[in-house]
Amino acid sequence: MLLQEWPRVGPAAVPRVCGVLAALVALGCHESVTAVPVTHATVNAARGVDTHSRANLVWQDAVDVGTANAPNIVPAGIRGDGRNKKGEVAVPANEYQGDYCGVRAFIYDQRGEDGNLNPDPDTYYTSAMDTTTCRGGRKLALYLAGADSTPVMTGPMFLIDAIWKLGLGAVVVQPMDFGVQDNTSSCRFSFNAAYTGASNVRLSRLADVQVGTVTARQWRLETQGTHKAACLATQPNGRYVDTGTRYYLPFAVTITQVPYPYTTYPP
Repeated sequence: MLLQEWPRVGPAAVPRVCGVLAALVALGCHESVTAVPVTHATVNAARGVDTHSRANLVWQDAVDVGTANAPNIVPAGIRGDGRNKKGEVAVPANEYQGDYCGVRAFIYDQRGEDGNLNPDPDTYYTSAMDTTTCRGGRKLALYLAGADSTPVMTGPMFLIDAIWKLGLGAVVVQPMDFGVQDNTSSCRFSFNAAYTGASNVRLSRLADVQVGTVTARQWRLETQGTHKAACLATQPNGRYVDTGTRYYLPFAVTITQVPYPYTTYPP
């Protein structure tokens, strides 16, 4: 079971972007990402409480890049940092949960919203969290030079488009970008079939899970096709251009809704 303790209050501001499944910037959207406050439309005005769901994400260390008739298990090109949601080296490993140890994983699940999920492993991390098991901001590991290479440890921001609107059992194939903003790489990694040699990701709505008396939604996000991302370089004008480089970065992550009310860590 992924959810043992559910976080409770959320950020006062969250980054938004334009475009279709733009995680920072999607195809055809070249504006810089800016943070906007959660408005009265997304907060319970009577109580002043943010009731948006958060998400719990668990990344796999190995993924199947084969077919139904010929499985092919390989090491993931994007993995977690080996810790659970409290920052402990424990099971489940590679686990990230909104409002735990500075993680942002905010679902726009209120009426009239776009249903997006916008995770970032270290957005809200502060040095005060070092007094807990968090011990440093959470990161993801990108194996850019192959499965046996030294990974780039980074805190990419990305956006999963309209995850909340996906019906039970539905599957969509759509683009997604990983925006690396901490100077650990010169690329914005775009899983987008519009770039030759790169492929979109696949998002599946799984069966709901029961946690006590609460029913939570669950999804699986994974690479498919070539399992490659295009490397987009930032231009002085803020636009992005395809460098022609492709990275083989197969990944798979299970995402579980964390419904309101919830706790935070550190509390």
